[in-house]
Amino acid sequence: MRVARQESEAALGVLEAIRDSLRLVGGALPSGLEDSVRLDGSLTAALARALPEERRPAAETARRFAILLARRRQLGFLGAVTASIRARLDQAAGTVLVQVESGQPLAAENRADLRQALLARTGARDVRLEEKINPALWGGLRLRIGWERIDGSLLGRYESLADALGVDPRGALNGQV
Repeated sequence: MRVARQESEAALGVLEAIRDSLRLVGGALPSGLEDSVRLDGSLTAALARALPEERRPAAETARRFAILLARRRQLGFLGAVTASIRARLDQAAGTVLVQVESGQPLAAENRADLRQALLARTGARDVRLEEKINPALWGGLRLRIGWERIDGSLLGRYESLADALGVDPRGALNGQV
């Protein structure tokens, strides 16, 4: 079972790399069989250069899957497929995904403290943090754990206060109370 998980993780890593590479070229995804043949050649060469020998079996599986999607004109679903695979692997491992939105990058010490607090709160074996920077938050954090949302940002507190006072928070920012 452990070997299968390692192979799945390796194949997922390759699929995520393929997805990210396609995003870097401006989302110009292959649309037909001719394009998938070009994609096949470039993927084969890139994966052979980038991956160590022990990861090549997983790379071959991922490459074939990406080519299949391209041939069926479904390569746009690669992001959703990788997210779904990642979620299933995390679930099987007892890992909880937490999306963290902050006004600036988290310091290593803060990230470790947050991880410990989330482990205690969720009872999971591990926590995987997906961090996103949103300068509009001013400070604090917004967390999403599954369907649960926790807003500890200054912007969230300001919006709650504005709502309690019955004013539009955007108007209050511009002096329109």
